[in-house]
Amino acid sequence: MGNQDWMLHASRMKVNDETGRASVKNAWLEFKSVPVMYFPYGSFPIDDRRLTGLLTPSVGLSGRSGFDIRLPFYWNMAPNYDLTIAPRYMTKRGFMIGADFRYLWHRTFGEIDFEVMPEDQITKTLRWGGSFQNSTQFTDELSMNINANYVSDNAYFSDLDGSLGLNNRNRYLESNANIAYTLPWMSASARIDNYQNIDPSASNKNVPYRRLPQLKLDMFKSFNDLPLEMGLDSEYVYFQRHFPDGKPQGQRFNIKPEISFPFVSQAGFIIPKIAMQHTQYWLDNETLSRPNSLSKTLPIVSLDTGLFLNETLNH
Repeated sequence: MGNQDWMLHASRMKVNDETGRASVKNAWLEFKSVPVMYFPYGSFPIDDRRLTGLLTPSVGLSGRSGFDIRLPFYWNMAPNYDLTIAPRYMTKRGFMIGADFRYLWHRTFGEIDFEVMPEDQITKTLRWGGSFQNSTQFTDELSMNINANYVSDNAYFSDLDGSLGLNNRNRYLESNANIAYTLPWMSASARIDNYQNIDPSASNKNVPYRRLPQLKLDMFKSFNDLPLEMGLDSEYVYFQRHFPDGKPQGQRFNIKPEISFPFVSQAGFIIPKIAMQHTQYWLDNETLSRPNSLSKTLPIVSLDTGLFLNETLNH
């Protein structure tokens, strides 16, 4: 029954449902009744359980690092966390080792990557990189996410690449963390952002601004018995330069209350809306001939309309 082009034969087979493994002795593999491989002993999984052991090695060759070989080893520590250790050797640069730890608990999961080269034989320096990702759902309303990354120098990826989770093809390596609280009528969050230049050809002057922090509060309220909706969008951000280069940095506060009157029927809808947006800046390191405090206030009026068209088809 089915496709039987490939067949495995053995003089003896033992299946262990408890370990999820099967072993064979004096086995041979046939393709269309032609033997293609013989092995005196073999072991293979019979389910999807993870097992401790060596993973597939990788081999490469580059002008920067020479012959490059990695030999990862996987350790299934527990059903909810594991560890991968990856020794690596580059003929031009030397020995490097990396580790990747993953975990999963009731309301949180994450991953920690770290790799280090004690001494690069070309640069004669210690080189390392680390990464930490975590997501936690404290309650149905409260959550937190962390994405932290850092490497020892801006040529790290171009020289060494990443052996585990430390791979990045962008010009800047981003790190951020945020915590959020959400209700049906309100959401509040706090966030920080940081960027590291990982392009040796790029100037540090072009590194994006840090946000230390960004605070947001959004609110919305509708009334079931009235054609009335009220909302509020607000944000505070402190923008900071990574390097002191004379460019302005500072704070921005933005608030936008709005009120709308939605009228909806089976034929269509009409939604007039009135809003007022106010933005305030407080600038540092300002070298231009303008005040350090700037603001703008804009009234906003809009009208959104539409029709619902139905067509009856007779067969």
